[in-house]
Amino acid sequence: MTNITDKFWERLHLELNSENDRSIAIVAGALIDDALKETIKARLLPAAKKERCVLTGGNSPIGSFSSRIDLCYQLGLISELMQRDLHIIRKLRNDFAHNAFDLSFENDSVKSRIKNLDDVTKYKEGDPEARSNCGPPGAKHDFIFSISWRLYNLTESIKDIKPPKSLVPEFGYLNLKELKVVLEEQGISINET
Repeated sequence: MTNITDKFWERLHLELNSENDRSIAIVAGALIDDALKETIKARLLPAAKKERCVLTGGNSPIGSFSSRIDLCYQLGLISELMQRDLHIIRKLRNDFAHNAFDLSFENDSVKSRIKNLDDVTKYKEGDPEARSNCGPPGAKHDFIFSISWRLYNLTESIKDIKPPKSLVPEFGYLNLKELKVVLEEQGISINET
């Protein structure tokens, strides 16, 4: 099986190279949202019960794109700058999703937001060859370029995330013999007197 970056990269280019403006914005947002879910999932213990999963359970506290962006930032999984930019992407996705007819990458408000995505990084200027690989000049392909490197960064960072270890049950849940075994497994010896 391909690694997670390849999976997202292939999907990004499959979806974005042939779609209209509205579809590009919605699919790009969905791919970033899915990458955030995978990022969070890599940092969490598996849910004890499916219905209690904070990512997918019925009352998931992190069930929205916005909350996943903020959680990734607060867990130290993305920078404050990435958080800011992912919210811009989320807002663009929402605008396109809720405005079926009057929005395109040629609208001034859309162009302005896409420009904001490059204002801090200057990545487009810094690596014009990488930008040109995403397509001809213009807001649509600037957006695709902006999505591409952010999606790459998110999916590559998943490889370095270490999930937490399950905690040893608190002492009150164990009898003294079980507690002794658990402590010895942790390298702690008990002197019985």
